[in-house]
Amino acid sequence: MGSFRDQRPPSLAPYHFPPPVPYFEVLGRPMDPQPAPLIHINGSPGVGKETVAELLTSIIGDDKSMLIDVRSLDFDSDTSAHHKHLLTPEHPRYFSFDVGMESVDSIADTRELSDTEYKSPDTDNLIRLLSKPFNSSRTAVLPAYAPDTVAGRAFIRSLEHAAQSSGRLFIPVTLECASPERIRRTLSLQRQCSYKIRRQSEPAVSTVGTEVVPQLVVAADSESGQRKLATSVHGGLSLDITSVNAFAVALQIVEHVNGCRQERDIGWCSSSSAATTPTGSMEGEKRWKGSR
Repeated sequence: MGSFRDQRPPSLAPYHFPPPVPYFEVLGRPMDPQPAPLIHINGSPGVGKETVAELLTSIIGDDKSMLIDVRSLDFDSDTSAHHKHLLTPEHPRYFSFDVGMESVDSIADTRELSDTEYKSPDTDNLIRLLSKPFNSSRTAVLPAYAPDTVAGRAFIRSLEHAAQSSGRLFIPVTLECASPERIRRTLSLQRQCSYKIRRQSEPAVSTVGTEVVPQLVVAADSESGQRKLATSVHGGLSLDITSVNAFAVALQIVEHVNGCRQERDIGWCSSSSAATTPTGSMEGEKRWKGSR
């Protein structure tokens, strides 16, 4: 019989132990972070939605954000291979009736739409785009004009539905601008040279040699007849950017988004602590410490 030092413990190979439970399953929270939010930037034509959205994605980072252009349905771009372009009320193919700056029937404008009626075929496409695993950590920035009409309010609800279905936080942002400044931006050469699809009610572009000359049109969106913007049930951030730099506006949106995400995390922590402690107080933790 050998000494005690020569004896070895029996092998543990024949015994099948259950795999260790990961700590994130114990806490009831997945290992991956929550999906990045969906930011909708609403504003009248010419207010500078796309400019602010592009600066916002630059601040967040190209690898951490995605700029969704929902108006360029027929525009062949590099993103067309990844997802189908979406439509907004600005595009004539979004709904069968016009939701532009022209006057509409007040009776038809106040009627309500059912869930199946306001959901457009492109809503499912947006949900698939936001739910893709490689897009989960990327903040979705969607600049789109949504007036306070039947289709405009339906478009807001479709975005809320897409954000909820993809597990994202929906953050609406409304940009406001005084009418003279907005008209000046609408008639600017930078906007006239844009590749994006514009409505026929917006200023047309005529080419004389190499010079681009905007053709003046009657301003149908004056202060007296300006269409109100659709709002979300989530409230959101409203900014007057008449005399504010677009970069400063983007920074304010980033600060607001960070605050919304912190509030969501605090709410999740509160709900998690209430679920682990039956009484919702610190007594459970004290009893656990005392029983050790």
